[in-house]
Amino acid sequence: MRETRTHTDSHGLTRTLRNVRASPCKSVFVRVSLFLLLAALQASAQEKPPLRVLRTGGLRVETAALLMSGQEGGTIPVAALALPLPGAGGKARVAVLLEIDGAEAMEGGNGGLLRLEVCLYAVTSAPDGSGRVAGSRMDTVEIDLARLGADLERSGLKYTGELQLAPGDYALRTLVRNTATSEVGLRVLPLSVPDFPQTQGVLLPPLAADPAGAWLQARGAGIASPPPGLSFEALPSARPVFSPTDEISLRVPAWRVGGGNLEAEVRRPGGARVASFPLKVASREDLGGGLQLLAASLQLKGVEEGVYELGIVSASRSSDEGGLSTPFVLLERGGGGQVWAALTPPHRGRTAASTGAPAQAPQAPTARGKRTRRIDAGPVRNGYRAALRLLAGGDRNGARDAVQELQTRVLTGERPAASDDLVDVELDIAGDLARKDPESLVPVLTLHQVLYRDAVRKGGFLLSTHNRELVFRLVDLYADRSGSPEGKRQASRFLMGLAAEMIWTAPPSLRSRVFQQILAYDAKQEAAILCLAVDAERQGRYADAVGYLERLSSGQSPAHSEARLRLAVNLARLGKVQEARKLLREISDPASQAEPWQLAVAWQETARLQLAAGDLEGAEQTLRAGLQRLPEDDKLALQLGLVRDLRKDPRGAREAVAGLGTPGKTPGKGGAARNRYNQLPLETLDQAWTEVQERAVAQIPALAAVLGVTAADEPPRNTP
Repeated sequence: MRETRTHTDSHGLTRTLRNVRASPCKSVFVRVSLFLLLAALQASAQEKPPLRVLRTGGLRVETAALLMSGQEGGTIPVAALALPLPGAGGKARVAVLLEIDGAEAMEGGNGGLLRLEVCLYAVTSAPDGSGRVAGSRMDTVEIDLARLGADLERSGLKYTGELQLAPGDYALRTLVRNTATSEVGLRVLPLSVPDFPQTQGVLLPPLAADPAGAWLQARGAGIASPPPGLSFEALPSARPVFSPTDEISLRVPAWRVGGGNLEAEVRRPGGARVASFPLKVASREDLGGGLQLLAASLQLKGVEEGVYELGIVSASRSSDEGGLSTPFVLLERGGGGQVWAALTPPHRGRTAASTGAPAQAPQAPTARGKRTRRIDAGPVRNGYRAALRLLAGGDRNGARDAVQELQTRVLTGERPAASDDLVDVELDIAGDLARKDPESLVPVLTLHQVLYRDAVRKGGFLLSTHNRELVFRLVDLYADRSGSPEGKRQASRFLMGLAAEMIWTAPPSLRSRVFQQILAYDAKQEAAILCLAVDAERQGRYADAVGYLERLSSGQSPAHSEARLRLAVNLARLGKVQEARKLLREISDPASQAEPWQLAVAWQETARLQLAAGDLEGAEQTLRAGLQRLPEDDKLALQLGLVRDLRKDPRGAREAVAGLGTPGKTPGKGGAARNRYNQLPLETLDQAWTEVQERAVAQIPALAAVLGVTAADEPPRNTP
């Protein structure tokens, strides 16, 4: 049945409306359909956004311990930049930018919802190394990987947080943790907050823009808008990638700065000055209240590839100290439109500590960007062979310089080749050598270890990565061609030599890779197991640390004694107090052969467990027994003073700490116990590197015989 009526709306338009009266069945169908449609629309409206930021309700004990420890590293690469700006109430608004490598942050997840815990702690600086937390922030970033996983993996996440801090010097400690896998990334930045109301001439860290759309972006929960210095169209980079041949555009926040000339100062990490360049200031935008934003540019001609910091100073150096800077990476070819995370080689699969499973064979990383050209193999092959002939003839410096020049020429410039392609050529020649005599590879792989060390110490990211990966492949080739258990054991020693440098400079993920590969060649390498355990403990992965240490806890060698101590500490962290106390009693027994630092830590840990259980009398007895064996140990005396104070014995507390801080007093054999506990077994690794060099010298004749050249009578050692 149809009804017709007319309707004139407020705009004077008349419409003819036809109303169709449906049958009862059709009416029910329509109502049900409308209900389902409405429900679908409501569900869509209530669907969670693909990325959101929530305030973190609390902090896990392990996370807090990592933050307060001041450690750096972790398996998730993180770049950080802090920018103090004028605030209210005598405090500064400190904007904190964190850039988080997406591929590493996602690793080990199930492809569903990724939760990243982001923590910022500003700890006051003090001459004695102590400090208090002056400001903190904790957020959880949730990312729907089904919708944003591809974008996250391409580069990563840029997080913007903010702290309110009084003027002063701080250590800004940042932590990113995958809540599902407990993998972490830690960074510590020195932070100087100016007293803006009482200061003028402050030049803040220079800001460089990232390529458009490079990162997923997240702002801390409850932060309505960024500070004025960050309110332009795109957030700056926490670790920009520059080229020495490009004109670099910067924005420099400045506080009450006059019109004098400015300079850009390039520094090494830590502050050592490398070079200065005049800064071309194109314009000055007044942001109000004395804050300006300078649009400027410069070119870093003549600076070698590497990792640096960039600070802006006045040419007269009269109004600033140049202490605020921005970290950056300098590559000959620049970033090619990519951010640092997209240029970082992806980490290979991790192996669970508790299983002890051997790692996969090492492979060169696959670049995330496109290759720009295929390598011209003929000239490269000839140049590499010529360099190896120099090595076989005893000209170590000439060989090193020749290979370094060849790698630089091939991997940099306007049309660089991919590292993988150069590795293929170098491995092809190494394969020819190995087929004739595997021992001829020893001087070659040692030469590339030397090149790796050189590049690391000069901040040459490209060459250090290339030579590190080549060493992995050469060692694998040696183990394969040797074809014997002894050959594999020797291959593990070669990698121990590589690890002797990597423990100082490589992140934990790369250190884990080298130690896992060492164990794949020789499962009995105690130093590798111990290093994996130490790194796991540093990252708060106590169960993994226990898995490694249980493989070492029996026996009488120094490594086994240290392993028992570390096993006790990690068991205590897991709440297995009785097992921990049993091991600690065995270590501190008068009949044990533990070293003084091990005894000191054992007594400290035993007393700590007794204090946690409320056993003040037992803790005092433990500490007094420890001081009988190590009477000059300051840490034990300090703990004893604390226990006596808790027992309402102020006089005894004063007596316990009376000798602390006496001029000329040494800390005793166990005084630096905690410092030693936090170290990796450096002596064993350094000894392995010495052996690798000696073996390389011994095998120079084998290389000379294969290449058909006359070997030097006394080949020099391949030290950097």
